[in-house]
Formats: sequence, structure tokens, C-alpha cells
Amino acid sequence: MRIGMLLSALRPLWEAARDLAPIVLVILFFQLVVLQQPIPHLADLLTGLLLVLIGLACLCAGWRSGCFRSVSRWRMPLPTRAISSGCCSSP
Repeated sequence: MRIGMLLSALRPLWEAARDLAPIVLVILFFQLVVLQQPIPHLADLLTGLLLVLIGLACLCAGWRSGCFRSVSRWRMPLPTRAISSGCCSSP
């Protein structure tokens, strides 16, 4: 029971890490293979990466809970909404 709750709590972080992985891999490839330089300030970089993961997970969770509930109001195309609200009515 507790393991399931823990896994569901960590799911947004996993999804954020999955979304961020291609960007990190491209940067690592460029730094290590193309430039052939070690990564400077690795501890600071990993701390920043962790903060970005947490921020991205929070952003996505807020986006899902806030925007997707109200999207049903916005499904009607904009010109139809404008006409039905009376902004384009003739005088």
C-alpha cells in the first residue's frame, strides 16, 4: 500500500526526467565528445538539474489540474465564441 503511494507520488518526477533526458544527453554528448572537456562544477550542475526536475514536475501537475479541466469551455472555435457573445453583431 505504501509502496504504491510512493510510486504514484514519484511518477511526476519520473515523467519530468523522461522529458528532460534528451536535452541532458545532447548537452553531455557535446561536452564530453565534441569539446572533450570535463564537466565543470558537477555538484552545482546536478543540484540545478534536480531543481529543474522538481519545477518541471510541479509545472506539469499544475498544468494538468488547472488547464485541462477548463479546456472544455474553450473547445468552441474563437470566431464562433465571438459571434455568440455579440462582439461582432451588426449595429
